[in-house]
Amino acid sequence: MGLFPLVAIAALAVTSVTSASGVNAKMASRQAMATALSTSTAQPVMAPPAAGYTRTRFEIPVTINPGANINKILAATVPKPPGDFYLTRMAPNLVLQDKDSKASNDRVPRTDIIHLHHMVWIDANNRSGSGSFKTPFGAGEEKTIIQIPAGYGYPVYSDQRWIVNDMIHNLTPGTVKAKIVYDLDWTPMSSTLGKTLTPVYPLWMDVQRGQGYPVFNAFSGTGTNGTVTYPDQITNPYAGLGYDRSIWSNNFDMTLVGTAGHVHPGGLYTDLQVIRDPAASPGAMPGATTPTSPQPGTVANSARLFRSNATYYDPAGPVSWDMSMQATPSTWKIHIKPYDQIKISATYDSTKNDWYESMGIMVVWAVIGGTAGVDPFTTAVNWNGGKVTHGTYLENKNYGGKKVTLNDVSKLANGATPPSKTIKIKDYVYQYGDLSSTGVSARPPVIKRGESLTFVNQDAGAKAALTDVYHSITDCKLPCNKDSGVSYPLANGPSTFDSGQLGFGWVIPGTPAAQRLSWDTPKDLSAGTYSYFCRIHPFMRGAFKVVN
Repeated sequence: MGLFPLVAIAALAVTSVTSASGVNAKMASRQAMATALSTSTAQPVMAPPAAGYTRTRFEIPVTINPGANINKILAATVPKPPGDFYLTRMAPNLVLQDKDSKASNDRVPRTDIIHLHHMVWIDANNRSGSGSFKTPFGAGEEKTIIQIPAGYGYPVYSDQRWIVNDMIHNLTPGTVKAKIVYDLDWTPMSSTLGKTLTPVYPLWMDVQRGQGYPVFNAFSGTGTNGTVTYPDQITNPYAGLGYDRSIWSNNFDMTLVGTAGHVHPGGLYTDLQVIRDPAASPGAMPGATTPTSPQPGTVANSARLFRSNATYYDPAGPVSWDMSMQATPSTWKIHIKPYDQIKISATYDSTKNDWYESMGIMVVWAVIGGTAGVDPFTTAVNWNGGKVTHGTYLENKNYGGKKVTLNDVSKLANGATPPSKTIKIKDYVYQYGDLSSTGVSARPPVIKRGESLTFVNQDAGAKAALTDVYHSITDCKLPCNKDSGVSYPLANGPSTFDSGQLGFGWVIPGTPAAQRLSWDTPKDLSAGTYSYFCRIHPFMRGAFKVVN
């Protein structure tokens, strides 16, 4: 999960401004301010499909509840082309359900207002026969365009049922009507072109493979030389699990023909490697050894396959969603032998920020049983020469951090110690020390060194519900009072603390929720002033003081 700031959203797309807990005047004023803003952009113009393919747009209407941050499965039928066909390209997006709009002028909401965390297409029929190959497409905030190389296609059959796992953030206090849209390039299997295509299947590689919400944290100052790689530079990343989630093993030949990575803000690249130890395979001949690769990987007996670099368009660098990922060149083709192990890792910047709930994913298109392609242990591979799948998107251009819009805590008098040292979060406002408030409630509460403040999220329900609103208390650098955007604020305070997302959620398919409503500040904080924000609704800011 990344940085999800908000001012508010245009009234056109908001059908209600009443959350389960109500909306205070402050939030209502933010909502009213937005009616005069242009909060969305037209969809980008794409190049036409290649000869022989049809491009069709499909839509899934979605209702996004106030303040939502729910990881859920869409139960509705997911549309697709008719009959048996091959898919070769998928371009995802999220647009507003404007009245009387046409597909040609659907508007894309600003990322700092309505935030697409992910949407993943799942083959419910599992036609490939393996769970590792049942997830054909995935899209994150960077909206990577999936393009399968010429000569290959993903086979989809008329009786095949798709389901979609989506997670969309609504940073407003109102219900928003939107649509998941996806343009598919396809051709019937029975067509002249279709008969020439070789079937490929998606191998889902993930540093947290098998998790419904596959995330990890990357902290500032960890790793080496300003970067940290997960899981390689993490102590016991899979403690107690009994296996390495970042490695996938096979017992058959495969030809890999394409891939691209997925990271969150702060992510620099994902790496794909292959591990080969002939001496460890069943029936190995005595004395079997691993050949030396022309491009050795970072672990023993390995060879590099591809690095998907993140290209950031944000002037601030690798801190926002204004970015795109590299995909493999059309000439990339790798032969994976039986009992080879494929490994993924994700590398993040460790100089600017603490990155919470990060990801490292690569969907690899593979010919199952294929023997074509180069052997990376004998032939040099173009492992670091990809191209981005798209340029910058206009919806990512509100960076924030330019104008002072909130209180400067250094200019505020000390507040009182809250009763029971407890701060309630209600209607998107911290009860004490809220930097957008005025009067006594804006003053930072004071506790003594060795004591804790307890934060309680009262915007969330007592149990899992699709209307729950999650909040976090995450440290940020003082004074943390400028306008929100896709790269401000950051979790860059002097003392690393984060509450997690306070609230409850589904355990399956996986939830970002901490499964609790309260959190205590660390008791070992030094005397000083601390500012914080909500990672889910970063327009929410607060501060408190610790004294001797």
